[in-house]
Amino acid sequence: MWCNRSLYALTVAMCLLVVPKAVLSQTNRGTIAGSVADTTGAAIPDATVKLEQKTTGLSQAMTTSTSGDFTFPGLAAGQYTITVSHTGFQTQQFADVEVDVAKTTSLPVTMKVATQAQTVEVTGTAPLLETSESAQNAVVGTRAVQEIPLNARDYRQLLSLTPGFNSAFSQN
Repeated sequence: MWCNRSLYALTVAMCLLVVPKAVLSQTNRGTIAGSVADTTGAAIPDATVKLEQKTTGLSQAMTTSTSGDFTFPGLAAGQYTITVSHTGFQTQQFADVEVDVAKTTSLPVTMKVATQAQTVEVTGTAPLLETSESAQNAVVGTRAVQEIPLNARDYRQLLSLTPGFNSAFSQN
């Protein structure tokens, strides 16, 4: 009789030890995990990974580790949209990523280098070139004529104000 009680107590003790583990392993949550790399396979650290649940609008964001890995644990079952971005790379978006209960959804991400368009706009006007005549001439402004003292009103003194004039009263 003592043996039956002992065996019964041992069986009950074993059930009490095993049942809580089985109960605790049941969950209604899932996980999305993945890695971010470029087209050569090199990991991309510090990439921003944004997760948004379609039905509730719940969103979370994180950055990838130094090895390019990310993990979103404890997610409610459903469909999610994942957006991955990093400076210098094209943003990747994955719609309808399914999270199932007690499962890990793997999402490897390969990012391509972004194309960069640069526009340079230069404003200004180029000096006009005289291409129809070969004559060299210059215009002295009205202000210079009025304000510069001219000895005996000799207009040739204004020639010194024009480009290319030399002391021999000739112009290049």
